[in-house]
Amino acid sequence: MDEIYPIVAERPAPEVKQSLFELVENLLSHNWRYFFSGSLLAEETLNHREQFVKLMQAYGQSFLQPDINVFRHNLSALESLNRKWKLYHKAPFLDGAGPAIVCAVVAEPDQRPALLPHVQ
Repeated sequence: MDEIYPIVAERPAPEVKQSLFELVENLLSHNWRYFFSGSLLAEETLNHREQFVKLMQAYGQSFLQPDINVFRHNLSALESLNRKWKLYHKAPFLDGAGPAIVCAVVAEPDQRPALLPHVQ
């Protein structure tokens, strides 16, 4: 994500952004145990914290972009991860990118650029 996302985010190519976030969604959905060990009901340990945080930050930054299709897809992807893995209940989400993502999602479109420093 460190190398790919900054390049993709700067370019006005919505199909590339959409494909990247579909890949991220599938990666998180199907490889959740790479990041969280333990059972769904028991206390889980976060492995690879830095990578997980960067993925969540990329989601947060995507909500500040003007592309409504990427916005819609990523909001749906986070909801799907929450249904499947209880993403919104995980401490790394609650303590990290979660609040910034919520602010970005509910902000008026013209206010989103001002939120950029809080999502990073």
